[in-house]
Amino acid sequence: FDIFDVPKSFRDFFEGRAFTGAGQTFTVQIQPGRERSSYSVEFVEPWLFGYPVILGLEAAARDRQREDWLETRRGGRVTLGYRITQDMVFRTTYRLERIRVADIEVDAAPDVIEVAGTNYVGSLRASLGYDQNLIDREFVVYGGYAFNVYYEYGSEALGGDFEFHRAGVAANWQKLLVAWPGEHKWVLALRADLGWQESLDDDPVPIFERFFAGGPNSLRGFRFRTVSPQTNDKPVGGNFLALTGAEVSFPLALDILRGVVFVDGGGAVGKFDDFDDDDNFRVAAGFGFRLRVPVFPAPVALDFAWPLIKRRDDDTQVFSFSVGFGF
Repeated sequence: FDIFDVPKSFRDFFEGRAFTGAGQTFTVQIQPGRERSSYSVEFVEPWLFGYPVILGLEAAARDRQREDWLETRRGGRVTLGYRITQDMVFRTTYRLERIRVADIEVDAAPDVIEVAGTNYVGSLRASLGYDQNLIDREFVVYGGYAFNVYYEYGSEALGGDFEFHRAGVAANWQKLLVAWPGEHKWVLALRADLGWQESLDDDPVPIFERFFAGGPNSLRGFRFRTVSPQTNDKPVGGNFLALTGAEVSFPLALDILRGVVFVDGGGAVGKFDDFDDDDNFRVAAGFGFRLRVPVFPAPVALDFAWPLIKRRDDDTQVFSFSVGFGF
C-alpha cells in the first residue's frame, strides 16, 4: 500500500496501478455474524519518515454474544514501534475501548452484573518481539522460532475505569523432520503461552479482560472459553493463563491438504497456585487437517480432539475449526 499514490483515473484503481509501492499495509476487515461480528480498519507504516520506526493505527467495532450477555466493543489503537534488528521489534501501544455489557441473562454470574452498562478501558502496552520463523511459499512454518513478551498497564489516567496490569509471553518453535521430494515437509511444532494479571485497586479485573481457555488456537477438545474458574457453573475467567502444545504436521495431498496430530495442555485459573490442584490442568489430544482453498488466502483448520485429563463438569467439544496461518 502507498497512501500517497492516489489514482489518476478509475482505470488506474481497478488495474492495480494506485495505492501501491511504499511497503505500507492497509486492511479493511468485515466479518458479520449472528454470534460474532467484527469490523476494523488498520493502517501500518513500517518505515516512518525514513527511519526504522513503525506506526500503526486501528479503529474497530466488535460485537460478541458471550455466555450470558452481549459484549459490544468500540475503540482503537495507536502503535509506535522500533525495529532494533530485522527480526527484533519493540512496540508501544495505546488502547482505548468502550465496552458495553447488555442483554444479561437472569442467571448470569455476579461478575457480569457488576460491569453491566458502559465501561471504558484505557491501557498502555510495551512488547518485544523476535521472529525467525521459516515459512515456505505454501505458508507452512517448517523451522525457526519466535517469541513475544509484553507488559500492559491499565489506568483511569489513560481514559479507563479500571486499574490493573498484566504481563505475558508467547513462543513457538519448529523443526523440519523430513522433506520428501517436492518439498512436502513433515514438521514438529511446539508452542507455549503464559499470561498473568492483577488488579491495582480493590475492584477485581473486569470479566471482559480476564483469561479464558478452550477452543481452537487454545485448548482443543474443550468448548470455547469454558476452561476457567466458575461461579454457579458459569465461566468467569482467571488471572493466570498457561497453555502449551505439540503438533506434527505432514502432507496428504500435494500442496492442498496437510494432516496434523497434536497434544494440547493448560488452563486458566484464578492464580498460579491453583495449578497445584491437578484437575485445573487439562490435557487433550487429537488429529486434524489443514486445507488450502483455491483463491482463499489462509488455510482452513479442521480439528478433532478428545480430553485426556479433565474435570467432571467440563464442557467438551470434539470438532472445531478455524481459519488462519498460525504465525
